[in-house]
Amino acid sequence: MPWFFLPGLSLALVIGFGLAYLPFVILAGLLTSLLIHLSPPPPLRALLLTLSAAVGYSLGALLATRVMGRQLQRIRDVAYFSLVVTIAATVTGTATAWLTTYPELRPTIVLMEVLREAFSMMSFTPLVLVHVVPRAVQLREGKAPSSITKEEPRERKPHLRSLLILLSEIGGSVILLWIALGPLSTNRRLYYLCFFPLIEVVLRYGLPGATVIIPAITLATTFSVRVYGVKMEPLLAFPLFVFSISLTGLLVGTLVTAQRRAEASLQRRTRELALLNRAVQALVSTLDLDQVLSIVLEEVRQVLGVVSTSVWLIDPQTGELVCRQVTGPRSHLVQGLRLAPGEGFAGWVVSHGESLIVANAQADPRHFQDVDQWIGLELQSVITVPLEVRGEVIGVLQAVDQDAGRFGPVDLALLEPLAATAAVAIETARLYEQAREDADTRALLLREVNHRVKNILSTIVGLLYAELRYADKEIRNACRPLLSGLVARVQGLSTVHSLLSTSEWRPLLLSDLTTHVIRSTLNALPRGKNVSFKVTASPIRVAPEQAHHLALVLNELVTNVVKHALRGRSTASITVEIERAKETVILRFRDDGPGYPEAVLRLDRHGVGFDLIRNLVQRNLRGEWVLYNEKGAVAEIRFKEGTNGTRGGIGGEATGENPRTDR
Repeated sequence: MPWFFLPGLSLALVIGFGLAYLPFVILAGLLTSLLIHLSPPPPLRALLLTLSAAVGYSLGALLATRVMGRQLQRIRDVAYFSLVVTIAATVTGTATAWLTTYPELRPTIVLMEVLREAFSMMSFTPLVLVHVVPRAVQLREGKAPSSITKEEPRERKPHLRSLLILLSEIGGSVILLWIALGPLSTNRRLYYLCFFPLIEVVLRYGLPGATVIIPAITLATTFSVRVYGVKMEPLLAFPLFVFSISLTGLLVGTLVTAQRRAEASLQRRTRELALLNRAVQALVSTLDLDQVLSIVLEEVRQVLGVVSTSVWLIDPQTGELVCRQVTGPRSHLVQGLRLAPGEGFAGWVVSHGESLIVANAQADPRHFQDVDQWIGLELQSVITVPLEVRGEVIGVLQAVDQDAGRFGPVDLALLEPLAATAAVAIETARLYEQAREDADTRALLLREVNHRVKNILSTIVGLLYAELRYADKEIRNACRPLLSGLVARVQGLSTVHSLLSTSEWRPLLLSDLTTHVIRSTLNALPRGKNVSFKVTASPIRVAPEQAHHLALVLNELVTNVVKHALRGRSTASITVEIERAKETVILRFRDDGPGYPEAVLRLDRHGVGFDLIRNLVQRNLRGEWVLYNEKGAVAEIRFKEGTNGTRGGIGGEATGENPRTDR
């Protein structure tokens, strides 16, 4: 009777493959109605019946997939249970009828016995399995029956609401049975409809819920059978319907299980990608090695749910593996532990350069047993992944657990990309830590050198003053200007050296350099004399070598102002303008004095100071200078902008080009 299988198979296909499979279901229904039935209905009626059935399948599929959601998995439980009941009832009922009745009554008695066995199993088997068997097992094992409720408390639901729902479903089931088993216009009793509420309750509440509704359905069925009687059709329909439902449940259960596995795999993969994303973001956000290791281990431990995770790094000096960071019980006892090359699972992974999964560590001779004693746990499962940077193993990432067979290829596929990212982050943090130590050492040496140079310059100034103080009067009067000039130049160098030391020998702002040199030189002004100065702010920076040369140039220009601009008066002013013309720096130094004599402007007559300026500008700064008068004396110096005396570009490297002028 293939029409008994068609409803279950059709509903399973629509649920499993979606409404897109509905045309095939309709076609199968038409073929079954027109070709297989002994008395096929008229084509139009068959089409209407098939379309109506398709609407029912569609509504059932939508209800199952949209409303019930995850509870759809219970169809598989119902299917297996129905199949078990059908097989058991058929065998036992047939045997009972065959052995206890006369041959001429056996066909009828067989069906009645099968029906009786099935009703008994469906009524009392779930009740006993859910409520009686677990308590009997507990008593046999010496456990209190209430121990389960203490260890695994059930979720509490409103009792009144649950009771009302069950009562309404029981009442609806009784009404449905009364109508189904009552005389219809076609004089056919649709006996098998009584199992729809049973299936719905089992799907919604599981077997515990079915223990409440099944006795009510059994009583209603028994009462209806006594009132209306039983004919052959319901007895034949019942086992076939149960068998059809079983096949439907098996098919749908298989489809749902496959879908669940795919969803679980997708969710796991999503969690793994989220872990990698969080780990990568955390790893690139810090350069602290200990923090990097803590981030990696915490992420791995959360995702895998293991007892302990650790990172072992190779000591470059000894070749030993050092436990740099560890999480889990008694981690302080394991952290800092050293393993000889090749010792333990970690040593094996380092020496072979490949990942390792151990299902039973206690039976593996490579296991380092001392770790179990220190942490007080017997480790079983171990997964170890090498940390590689540019093809060289720098350590391992390891996770351990107490359960045997805990890790598999899926865990390895998660840890290997994480280990690759962690290895790069660890190496970067190592390099940063080494660079920081080198920078601290270099800063210490630089401070020591600066201190010694400053002391040497101060000693030179002190010696010059001592020579001047202890010299004869005539020699002192003759050498005073010379020694004073030398002292001023040395003090200028000392000033720029202090600036460079403070900036750790990085490029200086030219305006700051000019201000400090002028102020240092004016400290030697005679009493009663005053020189004011103004330096325009500028973002232009000069390299340390340029700063030394410019300090000497500025010192000579300020000294010239003190010597000549203050002649015959007590005040003077200095203005320094700093500009940029493309890649050329223009420093314009002017005073409000009488200006340069014509011989000086033609450079026919000049002293040691101007000769020093010319050599510094032309040879050291690779620039040019010009003198002219404009409401006082003006000295304009042009040189290439750069990080040293020979190359252009701020922060750039040297070029051998001559300075470009815009005159």
